Amino acid sequence: MNFAYTPERLEALERSISPARLSHYRGDAGDDLEAAIRLYQHNARLSAALYGPLQGLEVTIRNAINDQFCDRFGATWYDLAQIRLQPQQIANVQDAINQASELENGDLVEPSIGQIIAELRFAFWVGVLGPKSENELWRKAAYKAFPHRPKGTERKQIHGSLNRLRRLRNRIAHHCRILQRDLVSDHELILEVIGWVCPDTREWIAAHSSFDPNDLPIKQQPLPDLGLPAVDPIAPKTAAQDGRDGRSILSIKAG
Repeated sequence: MNFAYTPERLEALERSISPARLSHYRGDAGDDLEAAIRLYQHNARLSAALYGPLQGLEVTIRNAINDQFCDRFGATWYDLAQIRLQPQQIANVQDAINQASELENGDLVEPSIGQIIAELRFAFWVGVLGPKSENELWRKAAYKAFPHRPKGTERKQIHGSLNRLRRLRNRIAHHCRILQRDLVSDHELILEVIGWVCPDTREWIAAHSSFDPNDLPIKQQPLPDLGLPAVDPIAPKTAAQDGRDGRSILSIKAG
């Protein structure tokens, strides 16, 4: 479906999206409103393409860690009788239990473990791999959730990788700009971490991922100001020569 970007429509879209949210895109687009809105739309498409692999990552990680917690601390580890969690993690578990609980004929029905696990946010599973949980959770159980990690890859690296991907997930979930990130590296890391848990799952998610590096915007040097000579491509550029704030202009590939 074609959409004509008339001046009136551009003003309407800017109001709907908000000038504040579009400000970074305008900076990327050399203050061209239409180009900024096209970049905003493209950002949404790239976010959608990464959401599938991120969903696969989150489900894989939480199920793998839950399996190890069940083996080590019991099938109802979330009742906190056998496991030692940090205060924030305890609060996360209680919130998940409350969210998963249902009313039936006016009575509160105890949720299943599957319902509770589904309610625990990705931040919880990343958090249980943090440094404060090294002895109680990682060494006792969580390390077994990553049987295919490369030799020498330990808790710190896994936690750091997942924390990076958690931030990406949150930016996508809150409809934020991700164009400034190295999305190719992000996508590769998603698949790599999944492979530390299960190589077959990694291959399945990779085969069905719609993320395409060729779909990323390209960087273009801005045209020189009217009346000024073109910038020597070999000479170092100043911030004034390289866009309004020192950044290259982004544009969407044609075709």
